[in-house]
Amino acid sequence: MQTPVHARVFVVAIISMLAPSTVDAQAAARACTATPAFQVPIRLDGARPVYVEPQAVVSSGDRILVAGNPTYVWYLKDDRVVAAGRDSIFGIVVQRDGRAQAVPSPLPPGRVHSVRAAPHADGQWAVVFVEAAPPPRFASPVNVEAYWFGVTDGTRWLRMEKLPALEGKFATDNASALIRTERGYAMAVPVTLPSGSRAAVFSESGGRWNVELVAGGAVYTSLTTDGRELMLGVVYADTIARNPTGASSSNGSFIPGDLNSLWLYRTADNGTRWSPRTRLVDGLLQQPVFHPRLHWSGRGLEIGWIAKDGIGGDTHIGAITRAHTLAVMDSLVVATQHIELTTATNGRPFWLTTDAADSTGTTRTPSLRIWTITGAKATQVLGGRTPFHGVSGFAALDTSLMVVGPMRGTKPFDPAVMLHLHAYTLDCD
Repeated sequence: MQTPVHARVFVVAIISMLAPSTVDAQAAARACTATPAFQVPIRLDGARPVYVEPQAVVSSGDRILVAGNPTYVWYLKDDRVVAAGRDSIFGIVVQRDGRAQAVPSPLPPGRVHSVRAAPHADGQWAVVFVEAAPPPRFASPVNVEAYWFGVTDGTRWLRMEKLPALEGKFATDNASALIRTERGYAMAVPVTLPSGSRAAVFSESGGRWNVELVAGGAVYTSLTTDGRELMLGVVYADTIARNPTGASSSNGSFIPGDLNSLWLYRTADNGTRWSPRTRLVDGLLQQPVFHPRLHWSGRGLEIGWIAKDGIGGDTHIGAITRAHTLAVMDSLVVATQHIELTTATNGRPFWLTTDAADSTGTTRTPSLRIWTITGAKATQVLGGRTPFHGVSGFAALDTSLMVVGPMRGTKPFDPAVMLHLHAYTLDCD
């Protein structure tokens, strides 16, 4: 199932399902608010406008890596664009004031795709990305030639190696985040093989990478860890489930009930085997799941996803789960088109959602909202009209939330699009 045009976003806190003793020892999360601090255009070397698709927005130390594909570097003369370079850089490292430096591309122009990143050492980042030829059309799927892992300080590549080869068709846009464990790093991505679709889990241990295939029928993947165990979220349909109403489509064919359920798999402490699956969200009863995001917060497992009734109606619930029991709460936003999360230095996750239409499909003022889980509910930290013209990303720096996104030029000779940085002061009670 592809992303729905109009959907609602859920945020779920699984407070005691995985580690009750850890949860009981944790104090309740504090409520937070964010207030605008400043906004600036991001300038490469302090002068040139730049655009990087924010596939990865990750802080390390007091700087933020923004990486993805495509990228544009605009060259100006007398404040007018006279030339542009496309896909010549891997990304940029942004300082608090909007100044940025280019991260050199480890591959020829146009061959880096689907970037995922995580903090490494202070001021360094670990990344995983796809090597593929430039697609024939914008936003077309890429034919993956290899997955790469690297470490950069923003100026140099300190480590670079290919991940284990796996022949198949990868759904790169539906890959998980790159996460860090006590053994190294890990990332998951759906892959279609001759035998069917599976979740390919790349994981590092002792400096060596391996790949495992988990869960048949995988459409989306998400990955998190409590430091020891991997927790893998996989979306696929329960093919045995059927619509209890016996509903049929206009041509008389039967409509299956479960389109996208969300399942959880976990590794044992030794990381060598996977536990039996647990269904977290029932695609038959609680609406199909799209683009899930999982995060272990220290208090428990938090989940965000986009959902839409496969037959046509928007969903109207979110959920909080305690010991396998679902409880209904209000949905967070209407017509969500994008969901991301970031983690503060204290480990607390924040969620960003953007939406552009109401449940009837009527165009309205696009909004951007940031959320956090406080106790047993999701609370809004920031909300209002989005200033961006496209997908945005965000990261946390100390007591600030830094949001980056594309903005169009307003004058005839301005860049067609460039990144802007919007900073918000974070205050938690």
